[in-house]
Amino acid sequence: MDSNKTRFFYGGVALICAIWFFLTSWFWAYAVNLILSYPVGILGLFFWNKARKIDPGSTLNKVSFVLLAAGLLISLIFLVIIIFFN
Repeated sequence: MDSNKTRFFYGGVALICAIWFFLTSWFWAYAVNLILSYPVGILGLFFWNKARKIDPGSTLNKVSFVLLAAGLLISLIFLVIIIFFN
């Protein structure tokens, strides 16, 4: 039962961090996302890795990873837009 609780904790924290990163990664005004978004994204990646080691086939881990990857992609797209069109 203890393994189930730690798996759910790591997966849940990773998912919360991934959602935060996904929703705030586009905000490049004054490089605020370097302070608000990227540390939470790195923390989410850390917890995702811990949860993945406990249960590699979990749907929660897959959703967290997709949100983290999408947040990184959105962040890079908006960075390119700001650099070239600002």
